Parts: sequence; C-alpha cells; structure tokens
Amino acid sequence: MKKISVLFLLLLFVLVSNSSIFKKEWVITKKENIILFTRPENYTSSPSPTLEIINEILEESIYCVNEINKELKVNYTAKVKIYLYNFDEAKEQIGTNGGGGAIPSKRSIYYTYFEIPRINIERNRTFRIGLHEFVHIISFNEIGDSKTLLFTEGYANAISGTYSAKEIEDKYYYMPILDFINAENLQKPTDLLNAQKIIEGKFYPQSGFFLQWLFKIYGVDKVNKLFVLKRDGFEKEFEKVTGDTFGNMEEKYLSYCKSFFKE
Repeated sequence: MKKISVLFLLLLFVLVSNSSIFKKEWVITKKENIILFTRPENYTSSPSPTLEIINEILEESIYCVNEINKELKVNYTAKVKIYLYNFDEAKEQIGTNGGGGAIPSKRSIYYTYFEIPRINIERNRTFRIGLHEFVHIISFNEIGDSKTLLFTEGYANAISGTYSAKEIEDKYYYMPILDFINAENLQKPTDLLNAQKIIEGKFYPQSGFFLQWLFKIYGVDKVNKLFVLKRDGFEKEFEKVTGDTFGNMEEKYLSYCKSFFKE
C-alpha cells in the first residue's frame, strides 16, 4: 500500500511538473453562427489573438457570410468553425503560414493568425481571414459539389476579388485580381476548364475574372446551375442552362477581354 502511495506521488509530481499536459489548447468564442477557435496567450512564441481581435474576427466572419449569401443569392445559416493557428506553428499544423484552407463538408476553416490585417481596398475594410474560404464552404453546402477547379476556385476568387497579398509601407494589401491579368497571359474559357495545364498564378486570378463576367452576363441563378456540372459534356450543358452556345460565349468573353485590357 505504501509502495502504491509513493508511485502515485511520483506520478503526480511528473504531471504537475509537465505543464504542457495541462496546457489549454483552444480558446473557444461564439457569435451567431460562427465558432472561433484561437490559441490562448503564450501558447507559442508568436502572439495569440487578444479578446479585442477575437471579437473583430467574429464580426468579420459574420460580414463574410452575409456578403456571400447576398452575392450568390443563397441563405447559408449553418455553423462555421474557424481554427486560427499562431504564425510560428501554422506551417507545421496546416501546411502553410501564408493563409490556410477550408474543408467544406465539415464547414471548417483552418487558417493562420496574422497580427497585421490585410486591407481590401475594393471593400474598404480590413480582413484577417477574408471571404475566399467562406465561399468554398457556402457554395458547397448551398449550391452543390463543384466538379471543376474553374468553378470551385473561380467562385472564391470572383467573390473575394483578390489574389495574394503584398506588403506596402508596413501594411498588407489584398491585391486585386486585375493586377495579375493582361492581354499576353489571357486564357480562353476552354483552357480554364482544363486548368491542370495553367500555373496557379495565372489560373486563380483569371478564373475569378471569368466568373465575375459570367455572373454579369448570365446572372447568378444560371451560373449557380453551371457550378455543379461535370467537365465531360460541359459545353452542351452550358447551352441548355444559358440558351447560349459555349463557343459563342467564348467569343464574347475574349472580345470583352481584348477591349478591357487593350492589347
């Protein structure tokens, strides 16, 4: 009995001395349909969000959901879980410290916490997460499972209107997708559908620009029907949905681009 007591005391000493066992992993904060997971103070060497910033991120997230609902004409009301990893752990935990990603089927976003928010000039506000990953979650759950990379990423880039970020005078700016497109690197819609052959830096901005144009010409309701089409037979289904041939659409788009970018 005495031997057991000694062993118990030794075990208790090890547990108490190893504070990481008792380390709280997440601070969980909720507002409306957003559940935000952030690291507690001093969790890693990089700073964790303060309570004030946590509230800002919750407000930003609600804004993103509302804007996407409005622009895609849907009504997403389910929960969204957001896991924010500190900068110095993000690359190991989620594969990048330059942003993050989403798992739409789990309605979850996994993202890097940035101390300095990004400025979106077009929307006249700052973001720490931005709209992109929210679009993936909402489009998947409200419209369906996209079968092409063009529509999966095109929707997210079209709604966010940005691609990548750049530091200018100690501030970070989301760069407009137009900054990455010119007459020389323009891709036809056919090429965008076959996205595997286009490098990411050209594909992402152009997929967003093309989808913005589709929304403008054919309307969100029709384009939402295109979202779930498979690549095989896409051209025929496009005509059924829009009443326009794919070839005619492609000509109109390229003509628009040439006048827009002025070779």
